[in-house]
Amino acid sequence: MKRIVFALFAVLLAVALVACGGGKPTAEEILRHAADKMAATQTLQFALEREGEPIQLEAMMNAAILSAQGAYQAPDSVYATVKVNAQGMVAETEVLWLPEGIFFKFPPLIPNYKPIDLEGAFDAAAIFDAEVGLPHILIGLANPTLLGEEDVEGTTTYHVSAQAEGSDLANLVGGAVQPGPTAVDIWVAKDTYEVVRIVLTEEAGNKWLMDFYGFGEPVEIPAP
Repeated sequence: MKRIVFALFAVLLAVALVACGGGKPTAEEILRHAADKMAATQTLQFALEREGEPIQLEAMMNAAILSAQGAYQAPDSVYATVKVNAQGMVAETEVLWLPEGIFFKFPPLIPNYKPIDLEGAFDAAAIFDAEVGLPHILIGLANPTLLGEEDVEGTTTYHVSAQAEGSDLANLVGGAVQPGPTAVDIWVAKDTYEVVRIVLTEEAGNKWLMDFYGFGEPVEIPAP
């Protein structure tokens, strides 16, 4: 009788743990929660960096995006300082993505914001678009695998690896990813399911590195 009671208790305990979220979530569950969290995020800050061979964008007169750092405010406003390589010359420009258009300035040559057409080039606002950006891409990755828990600058995270076709990831970095098999590594905060880091590794070994931080904190989006 005691064995039967103990067995029933063990079964009930296991059921209770599952119902209460006991145990580690699966990689698919982590990515789904992370996608929902990102879609609901109102503000954050981000840093984006290209490591390896730059990708030249025809829509930007063959300039290449090297890095960007800025802020996002829901639903579709982004400000970033963007570093580009244009025919061997490295320069920084400030860019605004707003509902009414895209604007840039390039002090001291262009001290005030001017409209610019970046269609088909670098679109930082697309990174956060729930329909085509990060929230959408996270739930469509192939073969997600939970590699374990890791510390990322003081935050305990789930490290999930996955695969994707490079051309399907362009909106994840607001620009271009080389076609071909691409490894995707995502670090998701264990306590909040906030995406804190993503690394895309292209077939040739070139990478896009992305960090996200300051979730829910006030950000400043300048007026053009």
